Amino acid sequence: MDFRESTFLIAAIGHLVFALLSMSRAGRSPLALPLAFFAFDSFGWTFASFCNHQFGNPVWRVLDVVFMSLAPAVILHVVLTFVGRLRAWMTLLRATYAGFGALALSSVTAACSSWGVAWIESSGWAVLFLVAWLPSLVFELWLLLAHLRSGIDADEQARTRLVLAALAIGGSFATTDLWSDLGVPLPSLTPLGSLFGTALLAVVALRFRLFDRNLQGTTALYAGSVGVTAVLVYLTLFHGLKGNLPALTFGVTVVTLVLAVVVREAASSLASYRERVERLAVLGRFSAQMAHDVKNPLAALVGAVQVLEAGESDPHLDTRAFRSMIVEQADRIRAIVEKYDRLGRVEPVPTLVRVNDLVTRVAALSRYATSHEVKVSFDLDARLGECEVDADLLSGALENIVRNALEAMKSGGMLVVTTRGPHGRPGERERDTALVIAVQDSGEGMDVRQAERAFDDFYTTKSTGSGLGLAFARRVALAHGGDVLLSSSRGSGTLVELRLPARLVR
Repeated sequence: MDFRESTFLIAAIGHLVFALLSMSRAGRSPLALPLAFFAFDSFGWTFASFCNHQFGNPVWRVLDVVFMSLAPAVILHVVLTFVGRLRAWMTLLRATYAGFGALALSSVTAACSSWGVAWIESSGWAVLFLVAWLPSLVFELWLLLAHLRSGIDADEQARTRLVLAALAIGGSFATTDLWSDLGVPLPSLTPLGSLFGTALLAVVALRFRLFDRNLQGTTALYAGSVGVTAVLVYLTLFHGLKGNLPALTFGVTVVTLVLAVVVREAASSLASYRERVERLAVLGRFSAQMAHDVKNPLAALVGAVQVLEAGESDPHLDTRAFRSMIVEQADRIRAIVEKYDRLGRVEPVPTLVRVNDLVTRVAALSRYATSHEVKVSFDLDARLGECEVDADLLSGALENIVRNALEAMKSGGMLVVTTRGPHGRPGERERDTALVIAVQDSGEGMDVRQAERAFDDFYTTKSTGSGLGLAFARRVALAHGGDVLLSSSRGSGTLVELRLPARLVR
């Protein structure tokens, strides 16, 4: 085994271990799945390259080319997620996947036809790949440089520089073999580029918390053990059964299925546990709030019944007031149940509401739910009159936004609540004529990846959070015909704007 083959093998093991580590964070970090796809694709490419040089079977060359074909699209997926621009460039990403996927499919034909073999070995394949890959690489480098200059915090700057280095050096080194095939005199740095890129990403993940939280030592040990064992078992099969194709095929299939089951079970176990915790947190919050709302009318109802029962033998007791109270409190409980039913379905029942009064009440009461020293400041539009909105839904949405803001200020801070009415002239943009309720905190803020997923169901950066607060606020806004906007950066706090269209304001 020469240096080139050894480098490919080490890179393959590193990719597989990194893929398993990424899978362990699936569902908790927006980067986990894109990085897992990238690592698995890179493992397939580097391991196939190693086997191609070691064993010389044409099948390995086909797998080498197929996995290489998919790499640019997966890398673009990772970069767009890292800089928080995945939704903005989703159309481009889909087109990239379609284009490089078509190239991969055309390369698969080499497994069953001489035309396909000639195609993947031709200069045309290399030219097509490079012509498509180089603009994508330049675009990704531009995205990362723009992200670096966008005023991010020191840790995010360190992450971005390392990802830039991994992409620039790893991406350029990995194509040296293709340039050599086209007659450009370059040394073969492909395995070093792959190994170098993976090593840098591992540093970002382990040292600079690429997955939002530090990976546990047991998780890293488990992933490393599984990755090394899987590669060693594969190599043993290839060496021991290289002359027996049916037995080799069966052995590889069994090992691959076992590896897939191990990865799936580990990921499913983590996902199931987190889902149970999240759902229990939601149920606890929901039931506690309902119990709080029902407690007072229920106590009044029970008290009235007890008075009636105790006064049955007293002919002078006027029971009409107590009977009326029972009916009144029963109606209150029924209204509470209907309110929570409507909250669950997010179906607005608009009424005329003084928004400034509602905002003041919700923000002032929410402040007492935290033990931190938080100052609340109001900047309310005095010209804002009554608005036709669902008071319960709007209160719930605003309460969730304010609660998130308070929880982000762990050491205290300033909370600024602003309202702005639609005072624009006819013909102005809706953005300028919308009713806006803005909540600005001075907390720890979010990075671009967290901000992009902030409105996803069950996504939370807090260990005890449900991940439904901002998602519920957005559903309320959409149900009214509006939307919620969020802007945030690490160390600079978060601004959340609840926007309702001007047509709802009278």
